[in-house]
Amino acid sequence: MSDLDDVIPTGRRAVTRQKILEAAYALFTAQSVNLVGVDTISARSGVAKMTLYHHFQAKENLVLAYLDLRAKRWTVGWLKAGVKTRGATPRARLLAIFDLFHEWFEDEGFEGCPFLRIICESEAGSPVHKATAAKLGQIESFAGQLARGAGLPDPNGLAAAWMMLMEGAIMSARAGRKDAALKAKEAAAVLLAAWDRKSAKTAAVKTASIKRGAKAVRKRKPSR
Repeated sequence: MSDLDDVIPTGRRAVTRQKILEAAYALFTAQSVNLVGVDTISARSGVAKMTLYHHFQAKENLVLAYLDLRAKRWTVGWLKAGVKTRGATPRARLLAIFDLFHEWFEDEGFEGCPFLRIICESEAGSPVHKATAAKLGQIESFAGQLARGAGLPDPNGLAAAWMMLMEGAIMSARAGRKDAALKAKEAAAVLLAAWDRKSAKTAAVKTASIKRGAKAVRKRKPSR
């Protein structure tokens, strides 16, 4: 459980806590979490370090709270909301993810994905690593929900492949390839077409199996 899951304080204490979290949010989003020290967060927030530790017992707790806030603002407030306005159907929304990414990559303030950065920087098995993996899992689950809504077979399998395209596009854009989202969308369209063929093949196999079963029943039926 992160600090963000605790009972949120009210009044001046809540304002102070939010100042700390907002400072950490800006710093952790733009830089490596490992390179941002508590002193820097304290200076940016204007909150004394002792007070900071009163709200967040350790830097790890602050990182966990950041991850929760990032998921709320980016995954829910930006990704899910943005895709909804760009696609009328679940299938269209799957592809619209890359349209949204293209706009993101074109922004001069594009900083890459903190979730991907933190998952690479944090120690495997640590609370931060587990929490970050969970946030990435929420994004993959969202893709799975869209795939399921589109009636595609093996929606979880498609979501896993979709996530790889999304992550690859982000890393390519961070490396300087601004058309990464457009290229990823082209690959995604090919993947969807392959999934459609998979769906048709599955349906054909199922139909053939039913016909074979019916034929076998008729053969076993005793004559009068």
